[in-house]
Amino acid sequence: MGNHAMMLAHNIMSPAQFERFYWPTLSRFIEAYDAKKMHIRSFTEGKTLGFKDYFKDFNKGTLTFHIEQDDPIEFRKELPNVAIMGGLTTTMLFSA
Repeated sequence: MGNHAMMLAHNIMSPAQFERFYWPTLSRFIEAYDAKKMHIRSFTEGKTLGFKDYFKDFNKGTLTFHIEQDDPIEFRKELPNVAIMGGLTTTMLFSA
């Protein structure tokens, strides 16, 4: 059974707001799962790669990001410790 986290508000926050309000709780959540060698799958609405420095030190196998608007090739290059899924923007999935 998977453990899930949603990252939605990060796209409307400034870096200072993310650091102060979002990251303390999210980092404790991820660290607890990382320590127990458990896995988290996170849907990340919008762009997430701007926050890459927050996620680069977690152990491989801890995080899977379901990316929405980030380039999957760039994401893989910047965060080799994180598994990715998705990579198709909502615009690409839309059909008239």
